[in-house]
Amino acid sequence: MLDEKSSQLVEHLDHPNGWWRDTAQRLLIIKQDKSVVPALKQMYQSSTNQLARIHALWTLEGLGALDAPTARAAMEDRDRIAEAIGG
Repeated sequence: MLDEKSSQLVEHLDHPNGWWRDTAQRLLIIKQDKSVVPALKQMYQSSTNQLARIHALWTLEGLGALDAPTARAAMEDRDRIAEAIGG
């Protein structure tokens, strides 16, 4: 995964294995490549995988790109993501 592009790492946030999700999130935050912010927001908005949405939100936070509208949407999420992220 170290040699993968940031866009490829975003795709791993939807992986069924937690190690892949955690590692991809960690690498994205280390890289601080903000070009993936739109893809992360799209994943949060459209993924049916609750874990992928949580990882997308935490990655946005780690990139300093979690904006107020997205945070508010998380607090109103039908799967109660806000509780999972401490909101």
